[in-house]
This record gives sequence, C-alpha cells and structure tokens, in this order.
Amino acid sequence: MKEVLRNKIFSSTKEWDILSDTNVFNVFAEGVPRCDSSEKGKDIIRKVICRNLSIQKALVEELVHVKCFEKGFDSVSVNYPFFVGKLCNAEELLADLKAIYGVIWPITDRNQKLVGYYVSNTSPQALISVKELYDENRIDSLILRFLSLAKETQSVKNHYERFLLMEKTTPPQQYDFNAHDDNFYKIIKGSLKYAGIYSFMTNKFNEKELEKDCYIQKLIELGHKVYVCKYEDENYLNVYVK
Repeated sequence: MKEVLRNKIFSSTKEWDILSDTNVFNVFAEGVPRCDSSEKGKDIIRKVICRNLSIQKALVEELVHVKCFEKGFDSVSVNYPFFVGKLCNAEELLADLKAIYGVIWPITDRNQKLVGYYVSNTSPQALISVKELYDENRIDSLILRFLSLAKETQSVKNHYERFLLMEKTTPPQQYDFNAHDDNFYKIIKGSLKYAGIYSFMTNKFNEKELEKDCYIQKLIELGHKVYVCKYEDENYLNVYVK
C-alpha cells in the first residue's frame, strides 16, 4: 500500500445533485406513516432490510458509527445516498426507503435524470431490527465479512488521518467471485455509474489485513482503485472503490 493525497480519492468526473427542499420527500410532512414499533411495522421493516442489501449495509454501518461514538440512536445523524441499479428501480427503492427513513431527497444526474435518493432521519426501530437480524445471522455474508456488531469487537481508535491506496499482493489470493452474480458488486457498479465512487466501512481489519483480503484483491484484479481512509477518533476504516 502507499499513502496518497485526500483529493486523489474524492476527485470525480461524475456529477450528481441532491434536489432542493422543494423536492424533498418528507415522510412526516406528507402524512405517510413511517413504520413504527408495532408488530406490523416491525414485520415491514424486517422484510425491507432482508430484501434490500443497500439498506441492510447502511443500517449496519450506522450501528457501527453509533457504537464508535457511544451515543444513542437519536443522537447520531447519518446521511446516506442510495442509487438505482440492477437490484431495484427508482420506484421500488423509494418504497423501501420510506419504511426506514424520515426525509428523502431525490438525486439527479447532469441530465436531470432521477438516479437515486439521499436520506436522513433513520427510524430507531430499523436499527433495532437490523441488530436482531444480525443476532439471527440473517445479514448478508459480505457485510459480515467487513463489519461486526459483536460486543467483543475492540478496534483501536485512529489518532491521526491517513489516506492509502491498496495494492496487489503477491501471490494473489483466490476468491469465489462472479462479478455478474455478486449482488454486493452490483451495488458497487451502480454507485460508480452515477457517483464515480463507492464506500463501505470495516471494523474487522486493520489496513494491512484489509489489503491482503481476497475480496479486496479481486476488486483490484478487476481494475478498480481501492482506497482506505483512517479518520481521527474513529475505530473503523472507510473503504472507497473507484
């Protein structure tokens, strides 16, 4: 691996815009009942989480973030982009997001085509439900590859910022990875198409271990640049794929 400048990671030729407040889907203001803690509400939320891999990942990452800063569900504000792709279209994505998030902004590309949504105000019940599904071992295996909600996870907090480019290891490790069938990779490709970058978190690897991971090596083999960002006071790594 080698150190790089921050702007090397975040510069992109892709352009996308979050539409103004006049176009926002405010679930509360619209009178659309976001799923609550009733049995019916819980069941809807669990079904959404199980079928939507992007939402599943976002909720697990939010829990890791909550745990890192030792705050309650209502004390952490996480904003997150979701892009349409092969796994769901814009209508299906919006329906799923309305069950989980309170405020949803449409995202358009440079031609004003709707390509996704930007969200905030996560339902506390959704965070409770994803933790229950984690305990039931019903979270996607690739999410579990990189993230843990186990109490015994004791990652050391970063004391300074570092920006790193992951490189090929010798010899390369093998991974049973079919780019056409792998749903996690389909999400990566969808984000790359519209944003030029895809990010995920890991609290199960340090940067040296991550570089040797065979999924990361497969991404590099497929021609992607994989970067790791260590931010001060965080006990997880941020991974960016371009």
